[in-house]
Amino acid sequence: MEVLRGPIAGLALVLLLGGCGNDGGGGAQCPAVACPERILAGHTQRVAALGFSPDGLTLATGSTDRTVRIWDVVAGTLRRTLEGHAGSVLSVAFSPDGSLLASGSEDATIRLWRPDDGSLVRSLAGPAYGVTALTFSKDGHSLLASSNDHTVRIWDVESGAERLRLDAHVAPVTALALAPDGSTFASAGSLLDGRVRLWSFPGGSPLWQASGETAVWALAFTADGHAVAAGGSFGSVRLRSTADGAQLRVLQAGDAAVTALACSSDGQLLAASEGAAIRMFDPSRGTSVGLLTGHAATVFPRLFSRRALPGLGERRRHRPAVEGVLIQAVSASPSRPRRGSCLRPRRSHRRSPRRSPPGCARPARSPPSPPARALPWDRRGR
Repeated sequence: MEVLRGPIAGLALVLLLGGCGNDGGGGAQCPAVACPERILAGHTQRVAALGFSPDGLTLATGSTDRTVRIWDVVAGTLRRTLEGHAGSVLSVAFSPDGSLLASGSEDATIRLWRPDDGSLVRSLAGPAYGVTALTFSKDGHSLLASSNDHTVRIWDVESGAERLRLDAHVAPVTALALAPDGSTFASAGSLLDGRVRLWSFPGGSPLWQASGETAVWALAFTADGHAVAAGGSFGSVRLRSTADGAQLRVLQAGDAAVTALACSSDGQLLAASEGAAIRMFDPSRGTSVGLLTGHAATVFPRLFSRRALPGLGERRRHRPAVEGVLIQAVSASPSRPRRGSCLRPRRSHRRSPRRSPPGCARPARSPPSPPARALPWDRRGR
């Protein structure tokens, strides 16, 4: 593992290779734990948003330090820093062709950038209480955004005009996801709402709604679009049919709120936050197939690269090249990010002995620091 620093020492991003592939019998295969391959450090405060470019070679990160940073995934280097937001950057998203990058902030604006040169294309007047999630339509002509003001809005990318505004929930909208075929999208509500709603696109007609959680913090469609996964307050991940909202399966990822979800492009793996770790599931079987450990605080950003990372190769000849899983490593002290060949899991309430996963070196101890500032949705049902 190598530690890579941006111009300013800050919070680290960890690129993990789970070594997950096909087991030959149609199921997913993943080791019990995985060590970080690379750490990217540069933000001076917490990383709140992540987004891969469509080709998987570029990564955009948004932070509470009010900046957006663009990284070269293969080289692990910082390409450029985008400045201009007056508040924390809570969401980022690339357009389908990779020519535009959208960033949403607490400053009630959405900015459209050209990632190639960092130029600002347009600034949109967004929701008054901040943008919690962003996603482009499949053709790239529309931009969807959810907000703490309980709404989902759709903008025309070319003109910057707001096309549609939906009073989607009775509480802040915490998650937004577009179906793989682009014909529907899902939204989720936080505390006092706890519902998942499916809408038609681009019309915004409600198709169904389903409840069952105190709050829903994360959404992800399966690769075939037949189901949507919703992460709840007490460690549950509910898979629902996109046809009618019927519950298909419940996966348990621990006791803490599931604040992060992602499905691999081949549909064989579903990643869910488990407090300070990432639990990997085989969604077709509903079984756990691995655990990525090491975070010092709850994991928020979540996504799979859309393709295997070039240069990282194959772990075994009979396995396909692994997909990169990018997750956040939170350090309470921006000037002293955690480092080591493997990051340990958070100590449990039982105070059991801390052991490094097999084959991973134990990281150096660092003095205790005050906790990082919580994000607006950082309510984990404790």
